[in-house]
Amino acid sequence: MADPDPLERTATRQRLLALHRAGLLDPPALERALELAGYRPGPGAWRLFLEWLLGLAGVVLVLSGVIFFFAYNWAALSQTLRFAALETALVLCVAAAWWWGDSRGGRLWLLGACILPGVLLGVYGQVYQTGADPYGLFLGWALLIIGFAVAARSPWPWLLLLMLFDLALVLYWEEIVRLGGAPSGTVLHLDTLLSDRPLGLLLSVCNIAVLVVWEVAARRLDWLKGQWPLRLVALLTLVILGGSALGAVLALNQDHWPLPLLLYLVTLGGGLWSYRLIRRDLAIQAAALLG
Repeated sequence: MADPDPLERTATRQRLLALHRAGLLDPPALERALELAGYRPGPGAWRLFLEWLLGLAGVVLVLSGVIFFFAYNWAALSQTLRFAALETALVLCVAAAWWWGDSRGGRLWLLGACILPGVLLGVYGQVYQTGADPYGLFLGWALLIIGFAVAARSPWPWLLLLMLFDLALVLYWEEIVRLGGAPSGTVLHLDTLLSDRPLGLLLSVCNIAVLVVWEVAARRLDWLKGQWPLRLVALLTLVILGGSALGAVLALNQDHWPLPLLLYLVTLGGGLWSYRLIRRDLAIQAAALLG
């Protein structure tokens, strides 16, 4: 079979850089080629980025206002008003998301709808003093917004889901597994990942699996191809791995201490190799080297 015409190949960043290293493209031509291939943000890309950034900031500020409103006026609000206000806000977010449809505004409204159930569960626990363990709140919050995350067709609700499941697992381990069924309201210690290596290993394996699945799914789903959500998943994975590996270094006399350190080194090497040769991402490479 004859080799394909070089002019028919996709102008990837790696091929353009290879042409530059071979002396076929001078620096101005390389910059122009990267711009034409979509690897350099133009005025339209910057406008889209600012629209997303300002829209996300607006959602965060509005939801922060809702939370602080309840915190400041808690004693003056009746139980009915507390729940009615939150449920109304949730319905309005869902209605606005339906009205805007599959657009940037619709996804932002659905992101707001993903955050409000957590506030509603927190208010429910405060009003009725259910005595539920904190991990149950975050787990219930995650389960309630799975439908919103599927409908949103955006990576941000899935990133929120990942953080909620991670936090629920840490709290469950701290309150039930590690302390043998501690009383409700146990405060999460900051040294959990350092002092409890099985938890660090479990979190690390789960987040590595999520990162791999995300990378594979991003090749098929256009709405998962954003760079920054994937970079945040990789950074979260590296932080958890680094904490677990540090705990292993500080506990050399413990049984099975090398496992977190070996997993960290293997993941670090595999990440540097894949994000340099398979899909080049300088931000993830820099985060891995910083670790």
